[in-house]
Order: sequence, then C-alpha cells, then structure tokens
Amino acid sequence: MKRTNAALAVTFCVLAGFGAPPERAAAQEKESPLERILKPLPEYDPFDQPPSPPQFFPDEVDKRARAALADSLTDRQEFLADHVRFFAAKDAELKKERGTITGLTGHVADLSNNAIRERERYLAAQKKALSAAASPS
Repeated sequence: MKRTNAALAVTFCVLAGFGAPPERAAAQEKESPLERILKPLPEYDPFDQPPSPPQFFPDEVDKRARAALADSLTDRQEFLADHVRFFAAKDAELKKERGTITGLTGHVADLSNNAIRERERYLAAQKKALSAAASPS
C-alpha cells in the first residue's frame, strides 16, 4: 500500500507540474512594468547630430583637375591653357621635392589641344540629357 501511495503521489506531482502554465521568464522583458509606466516613450534627441568630419581634404591639384574637366566640356580654352601651365609647374615642383610627378600634365594638354576625339559625342549626349530632363517649375 505504501508503494502504491508513493507512486500515486509522485505521479500526481509530475502531472500537476505539467498542468500549470509556465511563468514568463524575466529575460523576455527588457524593462520592468514600472519603468514602462514612468517612461512610455523611447529616448529621443531632438537635435541633429553634427556630421562626421570629412576624411579627405582635396588639395589644389584635385580641385584643378576637376576644373580642367569642367572647362574641357564647356570648351573654355583660355582656362585650359592656365590649367596646363599649373600642372606643368606642379610637376616640376614635385619632381624637385620628391622625385615623383602628378602625371596629369599630358592629359590636361590633350584636353587643351582637342586631342580627345570623343568630345563631340559627350557634348551631344549631355545636350540630349539636358533637353530630356524635366525643368523645375
């Protein structure tokens, strides 16, 4: 009888343990209910954050290279001649200081001397794109 009662008690305890719903684990809640009541909104910073500082500061050579490309597309020969002189002087200066050059003088001279044969195709494509673009109203 004792064995039957003990087996019955163990069976009852095991079944009672499975019958109860599991409690919610504390790890599932990020914050307590009291904190959710006291602070219902997420943290918010109304001010814009400052942009990160630029990682690249363009030097005069980079600015002149961009200007030379723009001047070649707009066919401004007087500025292109100035760019050629600048790059030749910069190459001479760098050759004297470091032994290296920019390597851009020849390319800018080609732009200045109209040695690039595809310029008309680029200008035509640019005009076509500008004519097809929607004008701001």
